[in-house]
Amino acid sequence: MTMEKKKGIITILAVFSVAIVLTTIFVVQGLTSFSVEYQPLEGCVYPWRPHYTVNDTEATFFVQNMEEWNDYFIIPDTYSPINYTENPYALPEWMPDFDNYSYAILDWGMKPTGGYSIEFQSVTYKSGAIEFRYVKHVPEGTVTMALTFPNSIIQIPKSQFADHEITGYRFILIE
Repeated sequence: MTMEKKKGIITILAVFSVAIVLTTIFVVQGLTSFSVEYQPLEGCVYPWRPHYTVNDTEATFFVQNMEEWNDYFIIPDTYSPINYTENPYALPEWMPDFDNYSYAILDWGMKPTGGYSIEFQSVTYKSGAIEFRYVKHVPEGTVTMALTFPNSIIQIPKSQFADHEITGYRFILIE
């Protein structure tokens, strides 16, 4: 066999090997997609309030541990971050369970009347990232004349991701 034929065969084998590796990466990571199960939390998370609801700023968060939770939440009577080591009596009745769950939060900020709402429509895992789709509803007709803070919080069992790495997340508003 000539040297030229050997180089040609080696080149073909190298290209074939790279194609196999890239295909494997694509199949393992690129095609991994599934619908994520979640549970809405209604009422049980109070008196927790996000820091950002003291004005009309919209905020979205994916929280995986207590440190992140404390970065985002306050008890509204104090409007200061909670410090459990200094004041263990500040603990509310309900506490997030970060051993078993992660939490996603939608907060629309302060609104001038009742009738506003914000809610999750779907949660999907795609190629390492969690995608949260949500909708907003504006009031129609007669509403309560009071400041409101529409929000939605869901808990997501961590067991769903035992074989999958979470590399990011994004929130998508469905218009």
